[in-house]
Amino acid sequence: MKSDNYLIIPDYHAPFGHPRALEFCKQLQSDFNVPKENVYCLGDFEDQYNLGRWPKSADRKHTAVQEIEITKDEVKKWAKAFPLLNMCTSNHGSRIAKKAFDAELPSQLLRNYEEIFSYPKGWNLKEEFIVCATKHEFVVQHGEGFSGVKGHIDAAMTNGISTCIGHLHSFAGVSHIKTKHQEIWAVNSGCLIDQESYAFEYSKHSKFKATIGAAVILDGGRWPIWVPLK
Repeated sequence: MKSDNYLIIPDYHAPFGHPRALEFCKQLQSDFNVPKENVYCLGDFEDQYNLGRWPKSADRKHTAVQEIEITKDEVKKWAKAFPLLNMCTSNHGSRIAKKAFDAELPSQLLRNYEEIFSYPKGWNLKEEFIVCATKHEFVVQHGEGFSGVKGHIDAAMTNGISTCIGHLHSFAGVSHIKTKHQEIWAVNSGCLIDQESYAFEYSKHSKFKATIGAAVILDGGRWPIWVPLK
């Protein structure tokens, strides 16, 4: 019988991801017997540091062109491991579109996002995924618009069903919410960044640091777990 388990990969921010992130996610898929079509990424797979609106580090090692080319190499590696990845759109993923909007460029002049980063045909890019052909339905989305230690709970309560988000690099974990009429869960799956990279200098003095790991959803959506990368 085919497994009804799911792997949820949080923000990687290529090319500034944790050096062990890919092997970690491959191991989770193997350990928890996750079918290749049940692998989801919560977005912010690419950082697009050079296209951000914030001041850039004078010590940055990549031009915008170099960053894109290195990121494309990262996509190839992850695509080989996860050929049917379901990818959420996200705020870092929309940086190109935001730059074009600020420059008042019509959409007809822009290349498709998947084309820019050479996404394989098997990758599916959507704003969110509703996983409903299972025992306990749940939503997989990036999580933009939510913040703080209870951001994942707010997302689940807003959606009205169990929800897994990324976006919030700190406070990873699982919460269970029971009301008079329903019982749902909420997952903040943390991130898979390299905290020491210059791309994250902005958070150097933040009170709360990044929680590095990923989530797995077991037993047809009924059992969410957050697994730290150790």
